Amino acid sequence: MIKDSSKENQYHDLPQNHPMRPFGTDKIHIRINSINSDPDSKYRASATLQIGEFSLSGFRIYKGSKGPFVSVPSRQISDSATGEVKYQDIFRPLTREAADTLNDLVLHAYDQALEESVRQTDNALSEQAEQAGHIVMQM
Repeated sequence: MIKDSSKENQYHDLPQNHPMRPFGTDKIHIRINSINSDPDSKYRASATLQIGEFSLSGFRIYKGSKGPFVSVPSRQISDSATGEVKYQDIFRPLTREAADTLNDLVLHAYDQALEESVRQTDNALSEQAEQAGHIVMQM
């Protein structure tokens, strides 16, 4: 099941000389668009970044063998001669530092969205139990 978490907006301050601070902006706005709750799927969530006056969608979070990672937006292209299908990045960080920062920021926003999703589920279950006349204990 994919859960919409469009209310999950995360703003992250960047240091003055950070390479991902284009056009004088000091914040990156990260929105986790959906969360996939299927434990068997490698796809975990999608995200959109707003950097200054630019919005970049198509970021995806996957479960990897070394933990979660962020996939940048890409497009599918076919080699007309061989028919081979490849993917070409539409957006990519130019330095390792920028790639690491992007990965860390998106995964941090994802973790926060997961926590909020759990809180919302717990609150909904508590409300349902109260409506059914059950006693709800907080631990």
